Amino acid sequence: MMKAIHLRLDTLRKQRGISQKVLAQAVGVTPQSVSKWETGAALPDIALLPALAEFFDVSVDELLGLKPLPDDAYEPSETGRPGYWSKRMAYLKRTRSRLWNADYFQFLIEQVWKIKRPVRVLDCGCGYGSVGQLMLPLLPEGSTYTGIDFSEQLIAEAEKCFRGLSYKTVWIHDDFMTHAFTEKYDLVICQCVLRHVNDPLAFLKKMKEAAQDNGLVIAMEINRETECGSQYIDGMDYGALCGRSGLRSVWKTELERQGRDYAVAVRLPHMMKRIGLSYIESRMNDCVQFVDCDASDHEKWAEDLLAINGWNASLSEAEVKTRAGYFINHGMSPEEAFGFCRDQQKTGESARLLREKLAFTQLSSMVITFGRKQRRLKDD
Repeated sequence: MMKAIHLRLDTLRKQRGISQKVLAQAVGVTPQSVSKWETGAALPDIALLPALAEFFDVSVDELLGLKPLPDDAYEPSETGRPGYWSKRMAYLKRTRSRLWNADYFQFLIEQVWKIKRPVRVLDCGCGYGSVGQLMLPLLPEGSTYTGIDFSEQLIAEAEKCFRGLSYKTVWIHDDFMTHAFTEKYDLVICQCVLRHVNDPLAFLKKMKEAAQDNGLVIAMEINRETECGSQYIDGMDYGALCGRSGLRSVWKTELERQGRDYAVAVRLPHMMKRIGLSYIESRMNDCVQFVDCDASDHEKWAEDLLAINGWNASLSEAEVKTRAGYFINHGMSPEEAFGFCRDQQKTGESARLLREKLAFTQLSSMVITFGRKQRRLKDD
């Protein structure tokens, strides 16, 4: 129980602008004792808790982090900001390289979307152009690809990746939601973007605006519920790997407080219907990775798995406290937050021990939803 306590003394003291010395004098202890409480090196004597709570005009449960403080401010997830992804180039390249089978993407282009002539493609939130790298070799010759992203670093990396290639590409460093497009596109696509934005419906409407009449709007997203159960590691408890303890509270809070929708992948057909797209369909990506120690590139696959999941190094106590604090701020109880962090630590330790013989199965769990923008009648 004590491990789940997230003592709020540091936050309360700083909110009120008082020193450790002032607090120590108020409750009859030394400043060194207060310092130890705030760093987690020690906890106050249980007899002092009512006095501390009264001093800050909070309940004991609020002091211990068992309930949120009255003036706790929700700290939005930063995944919708440019700087977040600019620092995660390695993560993006590790994850995007394992999402698709090229033959399935070819099937979508040729048999599902029936693209027989050159098309103009707009990739919204293109990152370093991973979708373009997959699509352009499969599209009819003469097709063009425009990528827009709010991260200057990702756009620079995209330009670097396509330098010297014969494909017709245009790169735009700007916020997709505020950019004024001067042309319309045959295919307007996004991949793993809508789950990270604060208003996915508005983003989808903007995609529709950028499409020409009869153009396709295509959104490719991973559903968080499905993603949690999509990984199996041989020799580890599958039930533990699939654990969602506390995560649903986080997803609910982020949706209510920020508009960040963990289930946007399964809501997309309904959202597309709502904004007036027609001929809406959804498909599942067929990519399933099976990796065992006999694979020629096993070392890279194992390294990627550990890095993607944050299992490649053990967290310090301070890092665990920071991470748990984020989860508490986003809806988990302290017990859930610290329990989740401890479970992740244990899973990481087990995965590192298995590293040389790591064998796993991973489903991409990608849902592809698309609809057409119908031509508007003149008297509409």
